[in-house]
This record gives sequence, structure tokens and C-alpha cells, in this order.
Amino acid sequence: MEIEAYADRIGDGTGLAAELESAFGPAETVVIRELPGGNANDTLLVEWDESRYVVRIPPTATPAPAMLADVRREYAALETAAGTAVPAPELLHRCRDASVVGDEFFVMELLDGEVIEERVPDRFDSPAARERIVDETTDALAALHDVPVPDAFADAPATSEASLGRELETFREQLAWAEERTAEERRVHGLHDLADRLEDRLPERPDDGEAGGRTSSDASDGATAFVHGDYKPDNLMFAPGDEADLVGVLDWEMAGRGDPLADVGWLLSYWEQDGDPSIMTEEVRERYGDHDYFEMLRVFVEDYSGFTSHPDSPGRGHIVDRYEAATGREYRHDEFYRALGTLKLDVITEGFFRAHLEDSAAAKPTYPVMRMVPFVLAEQGRQILDGEVPLRG
Repeated sequence: MEIEAYADRIGDGTGLAAELESAFGPAETVVIRELPGGNANDTLLVEWDESRYVVRIPPTATPAPAMLADVRREYAALETAAGTAVPAPELLHRCRDASVVGDEFFVMELLDGEVIEERVPDRFDSPAARERIVDETTDALAALHDVPVPDAFADAPATSEASLGRELETFREQLAWAEERTAEERRVHGLHDLADRLEDRLPERPDDGEAGGRTSSDASDGATAFVHGDYKPDNLMFAPGDEADLVGVLDWEMAGRGDPLADVGWLLSYWEQDGDPSIMTEEVRERYGDHDYFEMLRVFVEDYSGFTSHPDSPGRGHIVDRYEAATGREYRHDEFYRALGTLKLDVITEGFFRAHLEDSAAAKPTYPVMRMVPFVLAEQGRQILDGEVPLRG
């Protein structure tokens, strides 16, 4: 047996190998390695003779309570997606015995394809192929929101519920938890300002009309649907062939019952367009320009959106038009939902930074940059709410 990484978690691998043997039969050649990428659940690649499997397991550094790194929720979400129009990895095995690797885990198929982030492969570098990528992305999200909400999410945490007001309250609680430690290092005042402004702009009830006034915190135009919670370009895998076919939606650990328009807003918050203002402020450059991880921050801010910001890639308005046509659901309150997405990511990254401060050895390699990321996300949220980043810019 060859263990290229992760030995501190699984030891000599005999426990994991025995569990896999009970599910897939014996193997003469076993190789276990950790796959890079992702900030929540860990991902292992297991070569089992000629077969290859993916193991999903919670990280040792917990990023935030009841928000991320929940393999039980991810497993239930993948079960729900199975057999629907939403492409997702096939579940192959589940282990509830925490003594095997220190926590529950599950095994799923390894998909063949690639994730499109900074740039598209040459075979997709045409206006028609770019449009197909965006249409596949949008159609899968629309199909996901048409899947009945499973009973498994009836008692899901507040981050998966449809109430926007309760979701904002949850984000504040998560932020307070993170800042118990991160505030000792620095405070991101813009993050709190963003939360306050969003609370003041909670959408009105659909049937209130012009005279409806403010709403209760339970108001939502999107009703309730099965939501992904982290639907964005780097969680989508496209086929290796010449056709830009979506073959898999990945990373379901924040899925559950929720407001589908929040899913749309989350996707759009990642969809930078050509001409959008930079979120890299002079304050951040002056404060962290010499930081060891500033280049990683620069890549996150300037290079991540290489596909979406290309002039030949369809913009945010195209996504909204296609989503509305597919679902019959009107995407209202765009600025609120996009800014809500930036707040959600802001709170998550602050949780990652706490995990780094508490146990840097167990934290993921990307966590140190989370010292800086919340500042630029708070700026992005401000720009959206101030109307500086229009939907159809």
C-alpha cells in the first residue's frame, strides 16, 4: 500500500483499506493521495487496482460550526440528486464508523472532466462554446431547484432554510464565533457594515405590492427549494470531449432547503464581467502588499474570473434570462441577493482564518490568505449595494 499524503489522519491506511475491501473486494495495488483544492471537506483519491474512487471526509480543522464540512449533509444531497436531471457523482459507499479514519466518510465515483476557472481549454475557446458552458451551468441550477426538497433536510441548520432574516442572523452568529479569535489579529469593519445594510434591505413579500412596506424576516420571493449552497464555476466539471457538456456538480456540503434566488445570487456574485470595478482596494494593497500570501490574494481577485470576464463569455444578464425562462421564477432584488452571497463567503472565510489561527498545522494551505480575503469581499458587497456593479453592466 502506498500513502502519498494524509498519513497523519489515516495512519498506515489499513483501516481505510479494510473498509474499502468490504465494499469493493480485495486489491493488490492500493494508492491513497489527497486531492488539492477545496476549503471544506477533504478529498482523497484512492487507486484500487484498476479502479479509482474519491473519498470525502471532514477536515481536522473545523472551519465553522454547522456551516461547512458536513459529510452527512453532502451524502444526503448527492442521494437526492441521483436520478435527476442534475449531473452529480454517483455514491458508492458510506462508512458511519468514525473509528476507521476519525470521522464518518463516504466514497463516490471519480468523474472524468475538468473544472473551468481562469481560462477555458482551447477546444472551448469560441463564443458558441462559451455560451454553451454558461447555458449548461444555468440549466443545471434550474433543474436542481426543481428537485423536491428531501425529508433529510426538514431539520437542516439555518444556513439551509428559506428565511432570509434567519439566515442573516446565522451569519452574524458565525461571524461572532470566528471573531472570538480573529479579532485579536484585525477587524473587518466593512463586513459588519455589509450585514447591517442587508438587514435594512430584506426583500418585501411578493404579494405586498407597493404598499406592503417592510417585511418580516421570513419574507422571500424565491419560496423554498432544494438548493446547492455553493453553486459556482469551480464546483462544476465539464466533459473532456469537444462538446462543453456539464458532467458533474461538486461540493454539496452546504446543500439543503433554502431560497433558490440566494443560489442564483451566489453564482452571480462570482460572475465578474469585463468592466466591473476592482475589489482590490488601496487600503488592502498598502496594508498587505508585502504579506507572504498577497500574491495568492491577487490571483483570487484578478485571475479567478478569467472565464467569466472574457468579452466572449455571456454575462450575468444572460444567466438570469435563461434561469427565469427555465423556471418561471422571477429573479428580483438582484443587489440584495448578490451582496448576500458576498456576505456569506465573507463569513465563511473569516471562519477559515480562525481555523488557521487555532491550528495552522491542521488547516488547509489556503487558510492563511483568509487574513486578507474578507476585506476585498466586504468591498465587493459595498460596490454591489451602491449600484456600482449593475446586473447587466
